[in-house]
Amino acid sequence: QTEVPILAAALLATSPQFLMDGMSGSAWGALLCLNLVWLWLFLRDDRPGHLCAALIGVIAAGLQHPYMHAVFVLPFLLLVLKERRWLLAGFYVIASGTGHLIWLNWQDLALAAILGSGIDPVLAALGTGDGPAPLLTWPDVASSTLVGLNLLRLLGWMNLIVIPLVIVALRPWSGLPTIFRPLALGILLALICGLFLMPGRQDGWGYGLLHGHLGSFVLLATLGWMRLAAAKPHLRSDLNRAVGLCCVAMVMIAIPLRMVQVERAASAISASHGHIQEIDAEVVLVDMPRIWFGPDLVRNDPFLRNRPKVMGLQLLTADQIRALCDRYTVAVIDHHDLAPYGVDPMASAPGARYPVAAPDRALRAIATGPRCNGG
Repeated sequence: QTEVPILAAALLATSPQFLMDGMSGSAWGALLCLNLVWLWLFLRDDRPGHLCAALIGVIAAGLQHPYMHAVFVLPFLLLVLKERRWLLAGFYVIASGTGHLIWLNWQDLALAAILGSGIDPVLAALGTGDGPAPLLTWPDVASSTLVGLNLLRLLGWMNLIVIPLVIVALRPWSGLPTIFRPLALGILLALICGLFLMPGRQDGWGYGLLHGHLGSFVLLATLGWMRLAAAKPHLRSDLNRAVGLCCVAMVMIAIPLRMVQVERAASAISASHGHIQEIDAEVVLVDMPRIWFGPDLVRNDPFLRNRPKVMGLQLLTADQIRALCDRYTVAVIDHHDLAPYGVDPMASAPGARYPVAAPDRALRAIATGPRCNGG
């Protein structure tokens, strides 16, 4: 059916989340692209396709936290195991495992390659972060509520008709074509990971943790459309009209509304980032939990040529902060400093989890004490 690929493209193109993240500097759009390229190569089911898919998988694993691509791929590998294709499954496990090990240690490898054995304490501290593999957390009421809110945001940033069509595609599960089941399972795995690994993540427009699965949603929705069109051919024109009206509503109403919202939020972050770059200090420490999306402000040149160097206060140890203050001029910024640029002075990141080596107050006391201010 010639209209099927057109339908899939239209449903994705009229998704505000797809458009807004694609126009941002976020890696979410690249992850979605590589997930779909991986799927296309995998479905070729020939040697060149699988070799290229493995390479794409290694690249995709480094775009965000490695598990985000892994949960997309895992259901397809389970399908390969179910079909007893042991050699192919082993190839993907080895290739993916090697790639993930590289990305899990990329900070140390990159610093060693750039700086050699004599690593400057400041630049070494830049490699300190929350790491690519977040700690497993048991969901509580707050984190579960936040994940629920993120799912509502996902619905609000997607074409209105996608979810109803997905529901049609999934019912009954026993009638779902084999190749579509990994798509649905990948979405489920991503939700589980979001609940147990990163419940506080809110970056990205819509729900970023599921951005790489937008293609899965659209493909399932397209299957739902095909099922409805086949089951009730006399209603096909009405079905097409409903899809068309939803697409028009997204283009005329939803997308312009989201553009205004994005501009308001992004302008505050952009202005705050500009303010940080103008601070006359060698190192700027961002007090992240006191700033909405504070981690987004911790950005440095890939070759560390920028001044000042920007770090997250909560991602450093007390000893690292003292070492910085002994060797460099250090400034600390919080939400009060950024209030003139549109950052809510009362905002904080709900559900945020940072691996702190000392209590937050103690870290801030060191960074703002006499030792860090010429005392």
